[in-house]
Parts: sequence; structure tokens; C-alpha cells
Amino acid sequence: MTHLEQERRTRRRAAAVRAALEAARGRIDAHVAAHRAEPLRVADLAAEAGVSECHFIRQFREHVGMPPHAYLTKRRLEHAAELLREGVVSSEVALLMGFADQAHFGRRFRRAFGIPPGEYQRRARVARAMGER
Repeated sequence: MTHLEQERRTRRRAAAVRAALEAARGRIDAHVAAHRAEPLRVADLAAEAGVSECHFIRQFREHVGMPPHAYLTKRRLEHAAELLREGVVSSEVALLMGFADQAHFGRRFRRAFGIPPGEYQRRARVARAMGER
């Protein structure tokens, strides 16, 4: 096989993986939403997309703009913020979202939102009270 043929084959394979990932994006998002509190593995998401783990990671990063693990963490933290706005206690949110403990959740939340979960919840409560007036 010549270098040119090899290059074409690689590009076709990459295009097929991108197409599979795009087609599976809805299934992947639904899977992530349904299993937020569980420890999701990249292998599970790759299986959901129907591609190998290596190709999935590479194509996911290219398509979404971040690696799968960062995406999963982002989605968990977004849902955690929703729960905090609804009034769920921070320690309970940490458990529901599958974080190792409340301190781990607090560090990740502060890194993502710039304030600790308790402060976020307090501000949400104030904003909700101001909106009711």
C-alpha cells in the first residue's frame, strides 16, 4: 500500500468515526444525563457511539472541544448547580452527583463557577426572592 493510499484510508476512517460520533451525540447526551451520579467510563461512551475508545477520545475532543472526562465533569457540575438552585443541600448534591466527598465537590464547583457551592446557593436564593417581589 502506498503512502497516498494509506493517507486516504486513514481519512476515510476518521470521517466514518466523526459521522458515527455525530449520529450518536444524542444517545451519548441521554446516556450521560441518565447516569450523571454514576462513575461513567469513556469506554461506556465509546460503546454507545459504536467506536473504539481511542478513536472516540480523539474525535470527541475534536468535535466537542474538550476531552470526554472534562465534558462529563462539566455536565455533572451543571446539574449540581440546578440542584443547588432548587435548594438541595450541598452535601446531598455531592452524593447525588457521584463526587467522592463534599470537599472534592466543593473544589470542582469553585473551579467551575468561581464561588463555593454554599455561596452559589445563597445567591440563587436571594435572586429567587428578588424575582418574587
